[in-house]
Order: sequence, then C-alpha cells, then structure tokens
Amino acid sequence: MTASPQGPFRLETETLGALPVVDHFLARLGVPRLLEQYIPASDRRVRLAPAKAIGVVARNLALCHQPLYSMNEWAARFDPTALGLGAGEVRLVNDDRIGRGLERLFDADRASLLSRLVLDAVGAFGIDCTEMHNDSTSVRLTGAYPLATGHARGGKPTAAAARGHSKDFWVSPHECGEFHGNDQEVLVVGQRFSVRPVMPAIRTRLLVGRREPATRLHRQPST
Repeated sequence: MTASPQGPFRLETETLGALPVVDHFLARLGVPRLLEQYIPASDRRVRLAPAKAIGVVARNLALCHQPLYSMNEWAARFDPTALGLGAGEVRLVNDDRIGRGLERLFDADRASLLSRLVLDAVGAFGIDCTEMHNDSTSVRLTGAYPLATGHARGGKPTAAAARGHSKDFWVSPHECGEFHGNDQEVLVVGQRFSVRPVMPAIRTRLLVGRREPATRLHRQPST
C-alpha cells in the first residue's frame, strides 16, 4: 500500500498467476541468459532491451497468447519482476518495441541460440535423445499476406505463405497420406520430439502441398 491524496493509503493489486512456475522453467533452461547473449542491448537509445521484450512475449505465449497490440494492458496486471522487468519498465511494453525485439531475434544467430537451448534442456532435464518422434503441424493464415513471399532478410529466408490444406482437417498419412480440408494459405512446421520425456527438440519450416512433407526417416528392419 502507498499513500495517496485521497487518504493515507492506496491499494495497488498485481497478479502473479502461473508466472512463478513459468519463470522457474525459463530460469532452469537459461532463457533470460541466452536472450541477453544473442540479442544484446547494443543501442543506448533503446529504452526496453530486446531480450526483455522477447522475455515478455515468451511468458505471454506460455499463459494466454495475447495479441501484440494489447500486450501493455496484459503486462500491466502483473508484478514487473515476474515478467523479467525492472520497476517502471512495464509502461515501456508496447507493440512497436516488441516488434523491434522480434526483428532483432530474427536477425540474431537463431540456429546457435536454439542449439544451445536444446543442449541445456537435455542436460537440465535428463532428456533421452536415443529415440525421437517426428511430427509436423500447420499454421492456418487468415487475411492477406502480400509480403510473406519467403524473401531474404539479412541473408536469411523469411516465412512464405503458400496455398495448401490446413492440418486442422488432416487425416494421418498412414491412412491416406494426404491433407484434407479447404485449400487455404498455411505454414507447415516440422518438429522432432524426444520420447522420454516428451519435449520438442527441433523445429523447422517446411514446404506445403497436398501430401505430408517427406521429413521422416523410415526405420530399417533389424538384422
């Protein structure tokens, strides 16, 4: 409680929710450290460090998937320290700063960042990588994406939206091997999971089409 002109005290309420649990696992994985290492705050004019902006996005995705334009309203409900922010930094959270943070993340050495994160997760959680499960999913797009052509940015290809069949209506390739549903713009993402415990280890964008992308390695019969 703090003093106010209307009386001796003013009640201020801040939410914790599941953030302490999310923060525990982010810290155990070393995510804040890795973000600061690969997305350093190199411009003194930037008031909210890009690593902190991405940290807010990570916590948001873990909890509720709030859109970027309302991120400030969402973040204002929480204790700033639970969001990895300092006192007074919540008011700096907005879609422009988060957007610039996401651009910095794209331009960073994401392959090395992800590799380090996966290796740290294997060590921290004792993940058995002797057997992996390969899977893929799709992201259905709504609206016009004229700039999503796969053009290069800083020598790296960007995501390309393409006509295909959303896996929202997909039937297993073991049954028919094809996507079903309305033809629409989608992104297809390939993932590999460890079996014990189940944890994503590799994620890549794939080309889309009517058939399941050929990313699986057929098991050879034992001799």
